[in-house]
Amino acid sequence: MTFKEMSTGMSAAVLIAVYGYYFAHVGAHEAGGTIAFLSRIVLLVVVLEVALHVALAIFHRPERTDERDRLISAKGFRNAYFVMVAGALCAIVQVLAPEVLQGVPLIGGLPPEIAAAHVLVLTLIGATLFNDVSIIVYYRAGV
Repeated sequence: MTFKEMSTGMSAAVLIAVYGYYFAHVGAHEAGGTIAFLSRIVLLVVVLEVALHVALAIFHRPERTDERDRLISAKGFRNAYFVMVAGALCAIVQVLAPEVLQGVPLIGGLPPEIAAAHVLVLTLIGATLFNDVSIIVYYRAGV
């Protein structure tokens, strides 16, 4: 495996583990506590990413970026773009059309604005994961 594949796989694993924990426990926090909880989660992701990438760089030297790497990255970003647009539209609907959502349970019973913020966080994480998975698939497929 190349450095880029291992780096992408580590990033995806960290995001799944940390944000999986976040979304499993987000309903237990009040609005103010949710912001502090999210801040701690983001800090944890940064610390884990830096530590793991430093360790990876020590044991596996990064290769030079070539045309294939740039093509795979571009295709991954293109795929993630569609996830980002769909999630952003869901968040907009959540805020602007609450009467349409009557009876639909929101995240942990949070107000629509706070739930929309969580939808945006989920969208960012989902798009990043979709980018990472796309990159790994394209490397494995030999693009």
